[in-house]
Amino acid sequence: MSPSISSSSGYSYLQTAGGRYSGLASGIDTESIMEKLMQAESAQKEKLQQKYQTYEWKRDSYRSFYSKLSDLRDELYDDYALTSDWSIKTASSTNSSVASVQANASANGNLSISSIQSLASSAQPAIGTVTALTSDINASLSTKIGDINQFSSLFSDGATSKEFSITDGAGNKFDFSLNKTDTLQTAISKIKGSKVTLATGVTSAALNVSFTNGELRIDSSVKNLKGFDSTDKKSVTFASFLNSVLKDSDGNALSGSTNLKDISSLSSLFKDEDGNELASVDVKITDGTGADVGTITLEATTTIDDLASKLPPDFVVSYDDTTGALTSVSTKGQVSDSVGFISSVASGQILQTPSSNINGKNTLSDLGISGSDNSVTLRVLQKDGTMKDTTINYSSSDTIDSFISKLNSAGAGVSAIYSNGQLSLAVNATGASDDGGAAVKVVSGTTDGVGEYVFSRFGLDGTDLVASGSDAVYTVNGITMTSKSNTFTLNGYTVTLEDTLNATDNSGAPIGTQGAEIKVTSTTDTDAMIEKIKAFVKSYNELISSIRTSTSEKKYYDYAPLTDAQKSEMTEKEIEAWEAKSKSGILRNDSYLSNVTSNLRSAMYGEVGADSTYKYLFQIGISTSSSYTDGGKLVVDEEKLREAIENNSEAVMGMFTDTESGIIKQTRDVLKTGMDSIKSVAGTTSSVETTYTLGNQMKNLQSKIDDWKLRLEDIEQRYWEQFTAMETAISKANSVTSMFA
Repeated sequence: MSPSISSSSGYSYLQTAGGRYSGLASGIDTESIMEKLMQAESAQKEKLQQKYQTYEWKRDSYRSFYSKLSDLRDELYDDYALTSDWSIKTASSTNSSVASVQANASANGNLSISSIQSLASSAQPAIGTVTALTSDINASLSTKIGDINQFSSLFSDGATSKEFSITDGAGNKFDFSLNKTDTLQTAISKIKGSKVTLATGVTSAALNVSFTNGELRIDSSVKNLKGFDSTDKKSVTFASFLNSVLKDSDGNALSGSTNLKDISSLSSLFKDEDGNELASVDVKITDGTGADVGTITLEATTTIDDLASKLPPDFVVSYDDTTGALTSVSTKGQVSDSVGFISSVASGQILQTPSSNINGKNTLSDLGISGSDNSVTLRVLQKDGTMKDTTINYSSSDTIDSFISKLNSAGAGVSAIYSNGQLSLAVNATGASDDGGAAVKVVSGTTDGVGEYVFSRFGLDGTDLVASGSDAVYTVNGITMTSKSNTFTLNGYTVTLEDTLNATDNSGAPIGTQGAEIKVTSTTDTDAMIEKIKAFVKSYNELISSIRTSTSEKKYYDYAPLTDAQKSEMTEKEIEAWEAKSKSGILRNDSYLSNVTSNLRSAMYGEVGADSTYKYLFQIGISTSSSYTDGGKLVVDEEKLREAIENNSEAVMGMFTDTESGIIKQTRDVLKTGMDSIKSVAGTTSSVETTYTLGNQMKNLQSKIDDWKLRLEDIEQRYWEQFTAMETAISKANSVTSMFA
């Protein structure tokens, strides 16, 4: 059975129709004939497409079951596989205000707590205070000019702004103004943008301003190199020697230890008029304008490296014996002024008087810490009593807040808080450290000039930052025990100590609760265990029911997948109803799914668990349904199950949780085998189609469908050519007939 296709269908089998003769001469409905011809020719392609659609539906159905098997497998592990998942016992304490208790599935026997001498305590947080520093701190670009020590005198007359005039060595004049509230960043911008009055003969000049490591430097872009002439007016001058590249005859850079007399451009300088070598020579120094600066004496044995020591202090000479580059720079490029601005800068680091209230936005440099690659390694007590080393990296540019954040996020086990100039450093564990030392200790790191670590800037000196706490001490069933925490686990009981019991202080005076020993007992929560097993059976049965429905679903052989032509003649509801029957029974009697149910039934029938008390599920009231239509569902005899639990709850639990032969382990293994087999035939959403059986089959079908599309185009072209030839012939015949009419 298949839906019919009317001649008025909106679907067309034709690939092309434009530019064709369509019965103009013959009067034949060529389009209609072509439509029927191509419909017949397309039958094989449509069968392939229907088969492809069936494979696609089957693949998707398999993948749906793959997900169901995977979901149940995960559920079994998450909710049933571990003994800790089974809350089958409830515990009670005869004095829960002193010792509260919980019981896990393995809780056994009774506990008797006769005394709790002391509770576990954590160390008291160490608190340090940042006080006003005794020395000034480096200014930053955000520091206001009025807050900088060296500049404070400039505004001592109460003025809020000042005009400044600076002159460089070449006579260029620079004018700018600064406000007391300008930041150093703003001041630098204003200085760079100074109004300049150029000296005679100078075409351009500007001020260079830099601020590095707390030092402000200002100089002019015009730097007049000093010149040198021998006192006897020889033709060789030192000026021609400076700012040159010194190399030997082979083109290699001269060594810095080369004597001046051995340099070809200076050799004549150390000879008299008769060519005799001179041991030394006096050289006159002049500036760029020719003014006399002074005279120095150079020995013939003076080396290039020694040259700098011979020159005046304000003259800089550098030499690179790798490249042979010799450079000289005069201090003529530096600037001076009449109001003390430059003299303030020349004193070195720009300093700011520290505030008495250092907040979290201040940088570590404001605390006198320098360097960009610093670290501190802390050894911290962990909750299990062990000590752990953690390294925290920091920079002087870090704010106090960011440094505190690094401490807290490093995973060291400390909690740091900074507020109102105080640092609180606490440990996230109770009890005494295993090594008997401090709970927080500095073991290594960057130190300052006097050997102190970063924490000394916060008022925490030394290496032992936080003292260790104390362990809990208690007596259970006559045995005195200790623990790092006030919560401990014993015989399946988790006990939390709330107060001391029958304890005394150092003087022997009673402290805490005084009274009878605390009894801890447990009972099986039978109802909770029954509900948990019933939940397992419910999830298991839902899967069995889903598989049973699909593998026994009726197959409608007359309802093949619809072709595109058929769909064009149907409404959406009609298509939906048709395809529901087309998909029905697509996994009927499927061997992969049948194997899953068969293997699951075998697991339910077989031996489970390692305890000899119960070996089969039917012994505790869980059996397979006697109805064939149920497909192997489990049924629970609740009365028998209750009896088994009350008789031996741990044996019942072991039937499910045993890691070798427990029902959870066996069921998960069956599900995994089923998932693997389904994956081999249908893959998963992330699988490449060539890696599973249906994928390869669908790929091959698609290749055949594509071949048919090309073949149909050729067939259609041939039919059109034949009709066109017929129309042409009839048209010519009609023309001849009309001539004799």
